[in-house]
Amino acid sequence: MTRPPCPPRRPAAAPAADAAEAAAPAEPAAPPPPAYVEVDPATITGDAKAGEEKFNKTCKACHKIDGKNAVGPHLNGVIGRATATVEGFKYSTAMKNHVGNWTPERLDIYLVSPKAEVPGTKMSFVGLPEAADRANVIAYLNTLPR
Repeated sequence: MTRPPCPPRRPAAAPAADAAEAAAPAEPAAPPPPAYVEVDPATITGDAKAGEEKFNKTCKACHKIDGKNAVGPHLNGVIGRATATVEGFKYSTAMKNHVGNWTPERLDIYLVSPKAEVPGTKMSFVGLPEAADRANVIAYLNTLPR
């Protein structure tokens, strides 16, 4: 008795793309930003004296400059500092996810409208719409010790 021939073998199905991706090693997380970056003083264009006056009128109610936290984190050494890194201050998830350093350029963008730049921030301040005011406050903040 003869057997009928076996049907040809089908090639094995290729694994699904999802399975291949799941088996691939995860990409390493981006390294955290440095604790501080050096800032070129030439990028600070405002008037620190005028900035101190504006700070006292608009920022001082929530931010201290004596190294102690208040409603907001202290702002000593904020220029160049990594975001959301003041010890002892409880940042919103949104601010923790706003990774980078507070350069003058980044502060300028943030201070236009904190809630627009970092949706979900706890900071209730509406912002400084005038570019000169922002430049002056940034110049003042640059005078503060770390």
